[in-house]
Amino acid sequence: MEEIVFDIETDGLIEEVSTVWCATFHNVDKDITISFAPDAKYPIEQLPSFLESRKDNFIWVCHNMMKFDREVFKKLYDITLPIF
Repeated sequence: MEEIVFDIETDGLIEEVSTVWCATFHNVDKDITISFAPDAKYPIEQLPSFLESRKDNFIWVCHNMMKFDREVFKKLYDITLPIF
């Protein structure tokens, strides 16, 4: 299974978060990086479909995934990334 390392930036902590401002994902195995942001090649509005279509096919790695990033995706997009 391929690994994706990622980071997101939001408008607040988990209690008050309402927006993901930007997100960057790097596929370690294929050396491909994709960034989502208002002015990026991939608009931030495409982030939920990106996550939904890939959530079960990769090993997801990031700092504080368990207590923040994963919870943000669940709260804002109703998407839960798997835990391995």
